[in-house]
Amino acid sequence: MIISGGVTLQNLTRLRSDVGKLGGLYDVLETVDAVALELREAETGQRGYLVTGDESYLEPYNAAESRFDGLITRLESQTSDNPLQLAVLQELNKSIEARRGELATTIALRRDGRLAEAEKVVKTDIGKEIMDRIREQLDVIRNNARARQREQLSATDQNYRTAWFTGLLLTLAGLALVAGVVWAIARQRKLKERNLELDAQIR
Repeated sequence: MIISGGVTLQNLTRLRSDVGKLGGLYDVLETVDAVALELREAETGQRGYLVTGDESYLEPYNAAESRFDGLITRLESQTSDNPLQLAVLQELNKSIEARRGELATTIALRRDGRLAEAEKVVKTDIGKEIMDRIREQLDVIRNNARARQREQLSATDQNYRTAWFTGLLLTLAGLALVAGVVWAIARQRKLKERNLELDAQIR
């Protein structure tokens, strides 16, 4: 029973660890998507403001700006055990900072009434080049997380099968042990009864 309990605990611990790893990978994918979304929101706010000059159009931009740093910090924490993702994340952070700087520059120019200069910056395609680089970097992190997710799912499935099979064997072994004990007790009782019968015949 002690051995059975130890094996069961080991299997449960392994499965719990697998679930935790899968949850961590899902978190990485969720944060990557959140970063991509906030970048689109920032661009939307910038474009609306450049066209209208109305500060209310900057609401998506301002909201995204307030969340960028937190998302990057979260992604750093979530990928801390993956050297490849961390290396890409360092470059991604630089690209995002460059994009934020370009957006802030055009907004500042528009706010100063220098719309032509702001449009000139936009037409250089610097922003597009930075965004293309950001998408590539996000894809590397996303694809790596998905690959690890598939590997972890396979490992979790194998561990689950092992735990199920081990549990079945332990259950069968336990039943066999109980059956053996019952048989031994019954046999001992019969022998005792037989001895009593023999004693009675001798007397």
